[in-house]
Amino acid sequence: MKKMKKLLVLGMLGMCSLVGGKMYSLEYNFPLYDLIGGAFEPKSVCCVAHLKDKEHYAVLSEDGRSIVSYPYKGGKKVDTILSLSNLVDSNFPSIENFEFSQDEEKILLTTQIERRCEFSFVAEYYVYNRRSNSLVSISQQGKQEYASFSPNGKMVAFARKGNLYLFKLDTETESPITTDGEEGEILNGVPNPMYKDAFNSKKLFVWFEDNNHLAYLKINESNMPNVESLSKGEVFKYSKAGEKIPTLSLYLYSVSNKKTIPLQLPMQEEGYAPKLLYDRYADRLIVFTLNRMQDQLDLYSVNYKSSVASPLLREIDKSGICPLDIEMTDVCSKGIVLANKRNSYRHLYLLNSNGLNPKPITSGNWNVTKFLGYDEGRNLFYYQSKEGDPMQRKIYSTALGSGKKCLTRQEGVHEMCFSKGFNYAIHSYSNYTTPTKVEIVSNSGKSIASIENNTDLEEKVSNMLPSSKKEEFEVKTSRGNTLKGWIVKPNEGDSLKKYPVILIENSGHRDKIALNRWHFGIENLLASEGFVVIGVNDVVTPELKKEMFLHLGDYDVKEQVDLIHYLSTLPCVDLNNLFLMGKGYGGYRVLMLMCREEISVKGGIVFDPLTNLSLCNAPKIEPIMRRPKENFKGYECASADSIVGNM
Repeated sequence: MKKMKKLLVLGMLGMCSLVGGKMYSLEYNFPLYDLIGGAFEPKSVCCVAHLKDKEHYAVLSEDGRSIVSYPYKGGKKVDTILSLSNLVDSNFPSIENFEFSQDEEKILLTTQIERRCEFSFVAEYYVYNRRSNSLVSISQQGKQEYASFSPNGKMVAFARKGNLYLFKLDTETESPITTDGEEGEILNGVPNPMYKDAFNSKKLFVWFEDNNHLAYLKINESNMPNVESLSKGEVFKYSKAGEKIPTLSLYLYSVSNKKTIPLQLPMQEEGYAPKLLYDRYADRLIVFTLNRMQDQLDLYSVNYKSSVASPLLREIDKSGICPLDIEMTDVCSKGIVLANKRNSYRHLYLLNSNGLNPKPITSGNWNVTKFLGYDEGRNLFYYQSKEGDPMQRKIYSTALGSGKKCLTRQEGVHEMCFSKGFNYAIHSYSNYTTPTKVEIVSNSGKSIASIENNTDLEEKVSNMLPSSKKEEFEVKTSRGNTLKGWIVKPNEGDSLKKYPVILIENSGHRDKIALNRWHFGIENLLASEGFVVIGVNDVVTPELKKEMFLHLGDYDVKEQVDLIHYLSTLPCVDLNNLFLMGKGYGGYRVLMLMCREEISVKGGIVFDPLTNLSLCNAPKIEPIMRRPKENFKGYECASADSIVGNM
């Protein structure tokens, strides 16, 4: 990633010499390699765990050598839960992540993480026993992934090379749960790269509360084509538009008798099962399934005692079920919290445990972006939303459809992670001019104690580039859609001068480049070199989504053309020197725009660009474009290959 950033920055600096036959001078001492090395990244809190006493939280030290606890009410650390220097094996590598067992007697440590492709990692996992101050590796047979404690903390289930394994802590023995797994053929309990990319799927196995049963999804990807990773040269299975997708089956493993039985998975022959959810309130497994075109979502309740799957819920949306809806849907003591765009905007609904009688938790002409939890004691739901300004994210609490309260006052993008019992939260936020601030707040949002304020970084940047600030603007397109974005102007700020412009394209509709949050990077560097830099968010309204159906790559590119025409009205913009930049789908847009006859583009820089939408991940592109055999003309019109002669 650092190498890519370096190439991107150097490539952009190279473009400076192309504009008007001269190099725009760098008036400020901008430390290029500091930017590449992350010197302008704000500090935050590393790996937070909320403790069961409801009054303390645990964090990983910056050097990864200890786990310490602090009181929510502020003050110094109260306990060093784990110090690697106190272990017999003091050469243990640094901790990169950790997770407590439910009783907090043991800690699952992650170390020596190795990234694989673009979607996953493997690592070495260890279990630390707090009582005996001892450490044990869960496997000596190679790196693992998705390690997970059993509810009683006496076992760890994990995956390795397509199989699931069980490690028993009392005997320190490893045994296989599955044996038919093989990367590129059969995956047990883990998502393949396509699932991770399209649905952000996590582990696909879950423990039951009895500590004796574990359910897992088996993905058979043997019929899928191979794809080679551009970054590492690794080969993995990936289905492009119209190609075969994996077949699925669901199983239940019994720890006591080491037997596996099939569970019902009532789904269409071609479809997806992106999520498994254990409902501890009803002691059942909830399975999420989608048909291939993703306009029908089904939730099934699976009883592990009878192996029978009963329908809980069916949602039909001809414009497509958004993967974020599935990701946000959860359970609570009152039933199922469903995220859904039933009325054009994503809102939360409370269903009873049978999936019936939906009641709105939130409502309005805005989208919920995260569900943060349900406070049983106060009967409050917490969530993050775009309400009021789509370029911001604020936190709210509400009872069932009433009593809504905003918990965040500052402008910007806010995150909250609540303590057990919901008395406290760790709150972080940033905006254009404020690097990340981290603090402890009460459940009403009142500040209790500061954890990190990044004041030094704020002063450093302010002194270096005092006038390089993001300014917001909005554009009305020819369809009546409103695009919102930011603009960064050159530091010299000559109001009578026109500057070359660089438009940064989003890498997809879920990618929001123009948010009111801290980001000091390429846009600031380029502004210091004499460029105007612009980033704009897509706004996919229900009406636009209908227009884009079967015509993606045409209608959304037209919106970008409207944006470029608007830029010509800005006094600081020299549209004769327009450059475009994008990655992935953003790179595809760059190519498509460079081939449009109604605009003139000086140059473009792209990374991993699509040249044809048929090369897209099948579950990402088919809900909008269908399969190529069903929409040949649509794919042909949306192909940069077919219009490259216009470039």
